[in-house]
Amino acid sequence: MLSLPRAWQVGQGAGVTVAVVENGVEADLGDLRGQVLHGYDLTGHNPLGQHEKAAPGTDKFGHGTDMAVLIAGTGRGAGMKGVAPKAKILPVAVGRNAQGAFEDPAIAKGIRWAVDHGADIVNLSLGGPGPCTPLLGDAIAYAYRHDVIVVASAADTPGAVEAPANCPGAIAVGGVDSAFKPWVDTPTGPEVDFVAPSFNLVNEELDGTLRGPSPKAAGTSQAAALVSGTFALLRAKFPHDTARQIVTRALYNVHNGLGASKVGQRINDTLGYGEILPYYALTTTPPRGFGNPIYDRFARELSSSSSGPSPAPASSAPSSGPAAASSSPATSATSSDSGGVSSGLVAAIVVVALLVLGGILFALRRRSRTS
Repeated sequence: MLSLPRAWQVGQGAGVTVAVVENGVEADLGDLRGQVLHGYDLTGHNPLGQHEKAAPGTDKFGHGTDMAVLIAGTGRGAGMKGVAPKAKILPVAVGRNAQGAFEDPAIAKGIRWAVDHGADIVNLSLGGPGPCTPLLGDAIAYAYRHDVIVVASAADTPGAVEAPANCPGAIAVGGVDSAFKPWVDTPTGPEVDFVAPSFNLVNEELDGTLRGPSPKAAGTSQAAALVSGTFALLRAKFPHDTARQIVTRALYNVHNGLGASKVGQRINDTLGYGEILPYYALTTTPPRGFGNPIYDRFARELSSSSSGPSPAPASSAPSSGPAAASSSPATSATSSDSGGVSSGLVAAIVVVALLVLGGILFALRRRSRTS
């Protein structure tokens, strides 16, 4: 489905940074050499996040490293090429506790650090059962406010979508096999947005050897990494588009099993809106008026949450369509009978000034990302 060689003729993710919030990423791995930036370490023993110890219960498998290879592997080592082989990886080492779990405070701090240090996309191939916690929710809302796309693995259980994938503002990714059938352990829930291959994959070990294809090489962690790589291709090709516009383009270019007339419509709570087709997303522009129910949902959820952001600025709305028309509803100001400048007019002037300033800051930030 991914047809990556065809997509690579259009673009390979150059100029885009994907943060991998994990145990760290092994920068010396052949397929990642030159791809891994200086990152962040919250563990106290992983300088710059550029190393990784084997995952619990394995002798040479590094989960964060494997996700990074799926996103941006070059193929110049063991031969594993990621979805966006010219993107850069920003490693954020958050580590595990004594029980082998990642902890919310470290994940949240890592997300915020990645946003503040140039990440265009944050990949979260991790999680645990339960609802979105305030710490995780605030961190993902922070990324949303800064126009950073957060991609999270939905879970590796057929139950509910887990945190942080169930946090408003995170794009939750489930898993399918090569026949577009749900992977046996993919979750179900209204938070699932997209799916990607998650079964019978190839993993790259920390010693540079390849394992698979194997039924054991499976999980929505891998599916999320593939989607992060796809968004890297799109952000590189369309560097001036907002996160919302990028996701709109993805929504319009999916395999959904229902036909072209149903594109943009939710399939069900297991498959979300379908599997993104990278080549078509790179080359086919949504028609005027095509909506984005994913970001519409984020805006509703985050605006109604006491810990969420205010509605997204005008610069993050799509350039056309009903979603754009409704994102900034007009409000009428009533003049005072006492004469002079009305409070409504003053408020309107302040709002316009803030929007102009916000647009300037947004343009400067996008320019710094792509320079």
